[in-house]
Amino acid sequence: AFRSCSSLTTVTIPTSVISIGSEVFRDCRNLVTVNFNATNCTSIDSDTWVNCPNFTTLNLGNGVTRIPSKGFQGATGLESVNIPNAVTNIGDYAFDGCTSLATVGFGNAIVLV
Repeated sequence: AFRSCSSLTTVTIPTSVISIGSEVFRDCRNLVTVNFNATNCTSIDSDTWVNCPNFTTLNLGNGVTRIPSKGFQGATGLESVNIPNAVTNIGDYAFDGCTSLATVGFGNAIVLV
């Protein structure tokens, strides 16, 4: 849907989204911020954020309870994530390939990776 969209810098996934297909944001090289508010999202396919080297900020909405498998796989520029207290499940490979991820917050706790 947005593959190779060079002018895309910020994406907000609203609460109404229940599924995100494969490679939707692939090669969006100027994408920096993803505001993920999809509280009912049960499916995010693989490679959604592949080749998005400037993707550094992920804001998870307070109502998000689950981070789907492979949700942010391949977001190589992602440096920091704060996971809200409401999250009770993080799927397999959710942050696979996030080679710059240095800090993960779990509510009030912070873990340095």
